[in-house]
Amino acid sequence: MLKFQVYDYGTESPSDPPAASMLYHAHLLGNDNIGVPGEISFADGVITCEKESTEAAGFSVLVDVDELGVLVLRTCLLPDRESPYLLHLELARHRVKTFLVKLEDWMLCGIGTEHAVMQKWEQARDLLARAIELELTDPKEADRLGREALKTGLIATEQLAEMHADLLLAKRFGREALPKDSFGCMVHQSKFAPPLATTLSQQFDFVSIPIRWREVEPEEGRYDWTKYDKWMEWAAKSGYPVVAGPIVDFRPLAVPDWLYVWEHDYDTTHDLLHDHIEAIVRRYRKIVKVWNVASALHINENFTLAYDQLMDVTRMASSLVKSLHPGAETMIEVADPFGEYFAANPKSIPPIVYAEAIAQSGFKVDVVGISIQMGHQRMGRGTRDLMQISSVLDELLSLDIPIAVSNLAVPSHRAIRDGVDPAGCWHGPWNPDRQSEFLEKVSAICLSKPFVQSVCIQELYDHAASSIPGSGMITATGRGKPALARMGEVHRQLRDGTLRCSRPEERSWSETAGYSKEADFAG
Repeated sequence: MLKFQVYDYGTESPSDPPAASMLYHAHLLGNDNIGVPGEISFADGVITCEKESTEAAGFSVLVDVDELGVLVLRTCLLPDRESPYLLHLELARHRVKTFLVKLEDWMLCGIGTEHAVMQKWEQARDLLARAIELELTDPKEADRLGREALKTGLIATEQLAEMHADLLLAKRFGREALPKDSFGCMVHQSKFAPPLATTLSQQFDFVSIPIRWREVEPEEGRYDWTKYDKWMEWAAKSGYPVVAGPIVDFRPLAVPDWLYVWEHDYDTTHDLLHDHIEAIVRRYRKIVKVWNVASALHINENFTLAYDQLMDVTRMASSLVKSLHPGAETMIEVADPFGEYFAANPKSIPPIVYAEAIAQSGFKVDVVGISIQMGHQRMGRGTRDLMQISSVLDELLSLDIPIAVSNLAVPSHRAIRDGVDPAGCWHGPWNPDRQSEFLEKVSAICLSKPFVQSVCIQELYDHAASSIPGSGMITATGRGKPALARMGEVHRQLRDGTLRCSRPEERSWSETAGYSKEADFAG
C-alpha cells in the first residue's frame, strides 16, 4: 500500500482544484511506465493506493503547480510503507531525477554549471534537499519546500526539452531538408467551404480526413459518401496529399450502433470489417496517399476483443489495404501514449508494447502514428508538460520504424466540471493564446526528433464531433484563432529551415503574423 499526504495551502487561484479532485487521472505505474491495477481513494488529507502486487510502484496524479498549470505528474517507483509519503516532495524527487536522466540520454552533460538551465536545476535540487531534511521533523514545511522544488524542477526540465529540440532542429535542417509533407492538418467531413480549403493549402503540406464507420455506414449495407466526397474531390483536383482514416476504430465515436450486435461473434465482425475496409479503399484509392488503417485498437475498452483477435485485425487490415492499394503508405495509430488506461483495463495493451508488436510482427505497415490529445477529462488525455511529451516520443526510438504524430490537439478554452478543471492546463487555464503557444512548442519538439517524419494538427475548425472540444484553429462561426496564424508561421519556418522551439525573446504574434489572428474564414 502507498499513501500520500496532501496539504492545503489555502491558495485562491481559480486554477487550484480541491485536493479530492486530484484523483482525476490518478493511476499507478510499474516498470517501463506501464500501468498497475489498484484502488485509489482520498480521505482526511491522505491519498491511499491499494494494489495487488507488493512491488514498488509510482503514482501519477493531477497536480496544481500554480502559474505552471494543472498537470498530470508522477513520482519515482516507491516501496510500500504504512506511513504516508509527502506528495509534493516525491513529485519533486522524480522531476529532479528526470533532469539528470535526460541530460545523460541526450548527451548534454557538457553543459556548464553557469548555464541558466543548470542553475535552475541546482535550485530545484537544493530545495529538494532541504525538504528531505525536514521530512520527519516538520512534514508540512517539507512538503511546502517540495512543492517549490517541483515548480522549479518543472521549469528546468521544460527548458531542457526546448534546448534539446533546438539543437536537434539545427542539426536536422543542417543535414537534409525535412520531407515536404511534414506538416498537416485534419478536417472533419461535416463542413466544406472554399475559404477553408484555401487556408489549408496555403499553411499545411497535407490534409488528414478522418473516416468514422458510424458516419460512413450509419445503417448496415447503406453507405453515405456525400460529405467525404467534397473534401476528397477538392484534394484530387488540387493534387493535395491526403491521409485518410482510421478505417478501423472501435471507440464509441466510430462504431455504428448496428455493429454491437456482433461484438461477441468475431468471425462475423471480421467479415464485416473486411467489407468495410474494401469499400473505403476502393472508393478513394486514387486520391489517398497514406491510409490510417487502424487506431486505438490497443485500448480495447468499448468494442472489446481478445488479444489474438486484436492482433489479427491489425494484420488483416494492414494486409488488405496494401493489397487493394499497393502504392499507398499504411499507418497504424497508437492513441493515449502515456498508457493510463492500462491500469484500469487488463484487456488492453500498453501503448509501447503494442507499438513494438507492430514493428516486430512483420505486418505490412510503413508508419506508426502517435496521437497526442490533451486538455480533456477523459483518462489518458490530462495535460502533460513539454518534458513528458519529449520523453514519451523518445521511447519510440527503438522501434526502428518511421513515426508520425498523427493527431496533436489541445483546447482553446477550459473544461470546467463541478467547479474544477479535470482536464488540466498548461501555464495557466486554456485560452486561444495558450493553445497557440502549446501547439507551436510541441510541434517543434516532435519535428526535432529524427525518427518523426510528420506532425498533423488535429482540427482545422471546431465542430460538435471533435474528440477534444474547442481544439480547432478556426471557430465554428468561422473566426480564426491565434493558433491558425502561429501554425502558418511554423509551416513557413519549416520550409526555410528556421523552426525552433524557444526564442531569445517572445514576440507578439498578432503583430508579426502575416495577417490578423482574428481573420475571418467563414465560408
